[in-house]
Amino acid sequence: GNATAKPEGCPEGWLSLVQLRGSAPVFWEQTPSGPAQLTREPALAMPAFMRHQANLQAAYEGDVFYLNLLACVPGEHKLTAALEHVLHAQGSIGNDQVHGVSRSNSSHDLYMHFDFHAEVHAASQSDLDMEVEGLLSRLRPFLGRSGYFDDTDGGASRAASC
Repeated sequence: GNATAKPEGCPEGWLSLVQLRGSAPVFWEQTPSGPAQLTREPALAMPAFMRHQANLQAAYEGDVFYLNLLACVPGEHKLTAALEHVLHAQGSIGNDQVHGVSRSNSSHDLYMHFDFHAEVHAASQSDLDMEVEGLLSRLRPFLGRSGYFDDTDGGASRAASC
């Protein structure tokens, strides 16, 4: 199939789903032998986070979903707490998601903490498959709102609503 063909029923124009990798968008530092330390309180990081968020939304013309892969260990837990604080203050997550409490599937969820190492450590293939399916179930509402195409088989096919 032609990967540039417009699938039937989709609006004119381009659509993309972009994955950006990076560190938690809060102010922190880490020495080679030490734990991560916040260099600003989350409330003081808000203006920079809001600019970062606005730039991402403008550049990609849509919502940003944060998938936090930090481990639940003391140094990284501080980064998770700071990230959840700014996301909550910005409105990307609700009260029930702060501190990783919720595993809800709300249509407004734009954040998920998935401690990859803890989830897959010594997991069997079936356990890993269940964890990945759980992750995908959390992403589906976002992907459904965003729309995307799957070109893994060499032909663009509609994988979610446009």
